[in-house]
Formats: sequence, structure tokens, C-alpha cells
Amino acid sequence: CETNLMKREKGIAAMRAGDHQQAETKFRQVVESNPADYRTQYYLGLNYLKQGEPLQAQLALERALSLAPPDSDILENILDNIADSMLQQDRFDSLSAFLQKTATYYGET
Repeated sequence: CETNLMKREKGIAAMRAGDHQQAETKFRQVVESNPADYRTQYYLGLNYLKQGEPLQAQLALERALSLAPPDSDILENILDNIADSMLQQDRFDSLSAFLQKTATYYGET
């Protein structure tokens, strides 16, 4: 029996190996059984970015952000990748507003 952690780890390995479909399958299995798993939502978004699907990436990453605790060790990565997804969509006005809001809320790093 594969635990969600095992599935996420297999998804990460598949993503690193370039098998984005397998990675997506594993990540989706985890978030379907545990929708509050912000780490897996983050990896799902990252996988979408690597596939050139920035809108899907943004949606998954925004879910990760809404679920992540404020002291999460991956918070900066989530924020960076949301910004990257907006940039890849040429959504410059949204990106500018997002960066201003992020700097105000989280501070500048």
C-alpha cells in the first residue's frame, strides 16, 4: 500500500526524470485523497510549469499558497513560481499587482 508521502516522492522523482505525465498522476492521486496537502499542490504546479502549462501551474500554486502555513519552508518557492507562471502567461499587470501585494504582505526578501 502506497502512502501519500510515497506517491509524492515518486511524483518528484518522475518529474525530475522528465516523466511529467507520471508525476502528474502521482501528484493528483495525493491531492484527491488529501486536498489540504499544500506541498503536493506545490509540486503539481511546478510540474505544470515544466510542461509549459502556466495557467494550470498558477491555479495549483495558488491553492498551495492558500493552504500553506505562513512559516512554511517552501513559501518563497510557491510565491516565486506563481510569479513565474504569470510571467509565462504575459500577464504583466497581474504580475505587478501580485508582486506589490506579496511585498506588502510578506515583506521584501
